Amino acid sequence: MNDGEVSIEALPMLRLMAFGAPGETLLSGFLGDVLSGGHIPIGMDRVEDYGQQLELLWKKRYQSMGFSDQALGRVLLPAVYREVKGATFETMRRSIEQADAESFIDKAVLVELRDRQARYISYMMRSLAHVYDVRSPFAHARLVDEWLRVPLAFRIGQKAYRRMLVRFAPHLARIPVAKTRHNLLYSNQAGAAGPSAMFARLQKAGADYLPQGLAWRLNMGLRSLGLGLASLSGGWAGLHNRSEYVHHDESIRKVGPEWFRQALNQDDLTEGWFDRKALNALLEEHLTGKMDHSIRINNVVSFLEWRRMMGV
Repeated sequence: MNDGEVSIEALPMLRLMAFGAPGETLLSGFLGDVLSGGHIPIGMDRVEDYGQQLELLWKKRYQSMGFSDQALGRVLLPAVYREVKGATFETMRRSIEQADAESFIDKAVLVELRDRQARYISYMMRSLAHVYDVRSPFAHARLVDEWLRVPLAFRIGQKAYRRMLVRFAPHLARIPVAKTRHNLLYSNQAGAAGPSAMFARLQKAGADYLPQGLAWRLNMGLRSLGLGLASLSGGWAGLHNRSEYVHHDESIRKVGPEWFRQALNQDDLTEGWFDRKALNALLEEHLTGKMDHSIRINNVVSFLEWRRMMGV
């Protein structure tokens, strides 16, 4: 449950299956962000110490959206926590050391592709194929090989990706995306991001270097400022437009809070593993807007459903 990106996609995937009509073509963009450098942690290219590289990767790619060790200790029973503490970090460390690449960043990308994205994309394609005709162009083996040959300097900050779209697909680069309300033409020919994207990156950087509570308060302040700028500028400055983009946090608060409450209070599945009072406190903090625990809540619910299905 430390992993905050892959396991939580199970519930949103189920919702996606209900949106379209059976037989429609679903074009998936998954894996494109990894190949283009979108998953390289901010500042990783400037860190030389191996231990610091591991810690930054752990915080940014594996733990920032899931449970920290401290947060996990609050919801698990003490005996369970003592048994599992540090296990996922050690798994990541061993995987990095065994990856067949020269630089730490390239090792991290290979582990991301092999241990996380491969199973996620396979799960996505198998699940959605029950409803849609699923196409995942970025998962093509030749495309993966070609992108991994792009020099690291051009993958950091997605420079090569941005430059490629602006130069070779200007019609595509002109299409505004719902998340930011602007298109890729704000990138210059070197692939550098504009002020709006840099503002969002500043918000993300807080999660890398600040304690969880302080980072959340900083992000809330930046979000308020960003939404104000977006409103005044018609979306060209500030953070992205929440009204046109799906957010897990608001979905839990407004769409089905009682469903999540029931899911977290299943006696037969939580007994012997979780502190029920702590789980309910986690949910209440989220529902009242004190913290965004959406991914952590989804992680617990997914884990409980896995226990049910596997009979564990």
